[in-house]
Amino acid sequence: MTDLESLSIFLEPVFTTELGQLYRADALKLLPFFSEDEERFDLIFVDPPFNLEKEYGAHVNDGLSEREYTTWMHLWLMQCERLLAPGGSLMVYNLPKWNVLAASFLMGTSFRELEFVDWIAVKVTQGFPRAKGLYRAHYGIIHFIKGKSDRLNKIRMPVETCRHCGKDIRDYGGHRAKLHENGIGVSDIWTDIGTVRHRKYKAAGWSGPQLSTKLVRRCVLLTTRPGDRVLDPMAGSGTTADVCEREGRRWVAIEKGDANIIKDRLTIKSVAHHESKDTVEE
Repeated sequence: MTDLESLSIFLEPVFTTELGQLYRADALKLLPFFSEDEERFDLIFVDPPFNLEKEYGAHVNDGLSEREYTTWMHLWLMQCERLLAPGGSLMVYNLPKWNVLAASFLMGTSFRELEFVDWIAVKVTQGFPRAKGLYRAHYGIIHFIKGKSDRLNKIRMPVETCRHCGKDIRDYGGHRAKLHENGIGVSDIWTDIGTVRHRKYKAAGWSGPQLSTKLVRRCVLLTTRPGDRVLDPMAGSGTTADVCEREGRRWVAIEKGDANIIKDRLTIKSVAHHESKDTVEE
């Protein structure tokens, strides 16, 4: 096989649907071939390995030095910024430590078009025990947009009720009757995203951590409209692609590991979605 033939295979998706394309490749090797004139994305959602020495298979080194990890992170952040459409959103889900460094990098002079939107704290029930200091109980999502956006949506969730008596758990300062019919606006602290533990929510064959479909759906609803394009350059078990299929978003997913796990998830449709009552305010 010639080098040109090898390159052609590398650039071809290994699986497609009416809405999306799945590539098996290292994102840092594939993304430079995407032209910003032809490949623009309204949302780029990245859930990278956290560098916690977890086992993802031989294709991933999750035990880099801080300098190596930061350099690697900067490289894919630059590619994501390049491929972001005007008004598009870049969201990165990671440990607070790495997101501080990522946000600092994106707020540098090299990315004058990017505007910081939010730091979203996602509560985790299985945090990291520490010998000293505070118990770590959240991961972060940093959210940037490229220029001005007309795609950011108002997301509402139902008013919280007691699971025992069914009554509201808050009185809302006596203004309960004035709340929107679809509930309250979602804040930048997400306490309602559960850990993916039950088998029915997990992709068969995937051994690494997996995101809740509820979390990804909220990000998709917040930043896109039906028909918009979404990129996940580190697709893992394929949660982003799965959510986009259900929500009518076009998508591109890249995974350097076993892409058949994602293909099977999308074709067999055996992975259950977490209940999500989020709605977009019209």
